[in-house]
Amino acid sequence: MPKRLIDGEGIWTSDKIRRLELDHRPEYAHLLPLAEINGVFEANPRLIWHRVYAFNRADITPEKVEKILKDFIRVGLVSIWSEKGKTWGYFHGIEKPGRLPFQSQIKRGDYKLKHGIPNPPKSLIDKATSEPQEDTSGPQETTNNNKLGLGLGLGLGLGEGLGEAETQELSLPLGETEMATRKQFRNIIFRAGLIPDSVMSPSWPILDEMITAFEGVDILEIFESWLGDRSGSVHFPISQFVKDLPSLVQAPGVKKVDKELDNLAVELYSIGNVSFSGKQLMALNELRSEFSDKEIIQAWKKFVEDEATSFSTNWPGKFVGGAGRTVLLFIRKDAERRKALEIESEAAIEKLRVEDRAREAARQAEEAETASELDILMKELERQK
Repeated sequence: MPKRLIDGEGIWTSDKIRRLELDHRPEYAHLLPLAEINGVFEANPRLIWHRVYAFNRADITPEKVEKILKDFIRVGLVSIWSEKGKTWGYFHGIEKPGRLPFQSQIKRGDYKLKHGIPNPPKSLIDKATSEPQEDTSGPQETTNNNKLGLGLGLGLGLGEGLGEAETQELSLPLGETEMATRKQFRNIIFRAGLIPDSVMSPSWPILDEMITAFEGVDILEIFESWLGDRSGSVHFPISQFVKDLPSLVQAPGVKKVDKELDNLAVELYSIGNVSFSGKQLMALNELRSEFSDKEIIQAWKKFVEDEATSFSTNWPGKFVGGAGRTVLLFIRKDAERRKALEIESEAAIEKLRVEDRAREAARQAEEAETASELDILMKELERQK
């Protein structure tokens, strides 16, 4: 609903906006028009970036949008939940009079809710009637430097970094299938003598989405194997597992990633700080049938250098989608050219050496001939005496 009147007084005097990071405060008015007639929007950073910022805000990236949304959630401006395989957001306070279309306007057909947009859970509407407690803790730090994002990549969510206080705002309407699946995961964790993630952890809906994305793959079996490979205690096993899952899962019918490919993926991640998903790993494996791992690493380094100004989240897809093979062929052709020049140079050097040896042989022959003539002359002088 891009055409919207904004409550200036509400924004100018908002304690929640004041608690945002300084450079995030102006973005609230920029993002508020995303809300539909029920205050809901799709909380996908890349989609938001494309709609709101791509045209005239070169200073904002999808990764920056993700940070802004996390900050909105931290201070209580927005809450999120998972439904229909997507992550949705709701602007708290938007239900106040004058901020959404009147029911009479909606009934008259002046405004219509877009197809597929869900209504916010009742718990969020009820919560909106009371102010959330002041959060003075600031953004929570997480393992892996908060690499998991709000929908970047394979629908990876917020991670555990929001902390329990924030995750309790989420209302996750679960079906029987999701509940049964989560129970199976918890049972595996209990059997390993560990404690599962909180039932309110955002990692559970992330796992639900990834199970859907990798339909036909036995994620439970992979999880049990993954957990068995970990020695000692694993804190937040589901949160850690969803971070590793893209590199562990393959498309149906494809063999498991071999150890060498796994090592190659780790090496590429250390260079570009971005990971390859399951299908991208399969495409990467196809490149290995034509090129060596050493060549692929060299090509990835050059590719990352050339793409330094573009969005890193796109790098793996572009690399395995054709750009990587182009770079690999260029490097191989350049290596062949260098080898040819080296051979040509060595041939020229060898020719000079042959010529030098020929000249040296001629000089020695000339010296021998001169010495022989001198010897004859000396003998003749001796005879004459």
